[in-house]
Amino acid sequence: MSTDWMALPREPWHEEISQYVPRLEAASTIGPRVNNAQHLYWPGVFWPDSPPSRPASIAVTLGVYSVSLFSISQLVRSAVREHWLAGQFVIIPLTTRFLFEIWGALHFAQITLHALIKGGDLDRLARRVTRLALGSRAHVLLPWGQASSQRSLNVAELVRTLRDVCPDGEDLYAFLSEASHPNFVQSTYFQMMGPPAPNWSNSRFREHAHALLNKTLGIFEIASEGTEDDLLVILEEGTRFIEASS
Repeated sequence: MSTDWMALPREPWHEEISQYVPRLEAASTIGPRVNNAQHLYWPGVFWPDSPPSRPASIAVTLGVYSVSLFSISQLVRSAVREHWLAGQFVIIPLTTRFLFEIWGALHFAQITLHALIKGGDLDRLARRVTRLALGSRAHVLLPWGQASSQRSLNVAELVRTLRDVCPDGEDLYAFLSEASHPNFVQSTYFQMMGPPAPNWSNSRFREHAHALLNKTLGIFEIASEGTEDDLLVILEEGTRFIEASS
């Protein structure tokens, strides 16, 4: 009987993943520029003393939405780090996919802000922002007690907006999606990277497992950086637009 796929207990999986830890820690840490920007621009600038103009009001909604969404991305990045260090690799594609979707949403918001700044159609942009920030496909109540009447944007549309900064974004998202669904082969690889039955002694497994980990971490890195880049643009350019339009 072949032992190629026999998982041996108590393998040193920590040693196998140690090469990735510096990259993981760097990608899990919020950059100082975006950290300072959050304190500098939030929350007072988004609440003008006088009623904002309609363009400024749309920008305010984008700003509030983006800051709130980025705070969620911080929790997701922390969760990816914790799962990675605990050896719970089977969960990581799912949480990384969520981060990638957040990046798509923030990039969509940034593109929408630029259209607003350039004098785009206000009615169209207002509908777009409402669907982005307040849309829902389930019965979720809005803060004032009513259910949303707007259908939320499809996540595939958000991911597509990344084409200008991440040309292979849809392929990367498809990779994460396959590993997030009950695809037996892909899920098994991630499951057998850590406890309770790591399989690193298997040379065939080891080679492909490292390829999967490296690719997944690479996506996590670009999504982490992308969310920060887009938030900075929204905070800085949005603030200037709100002040000039109010």
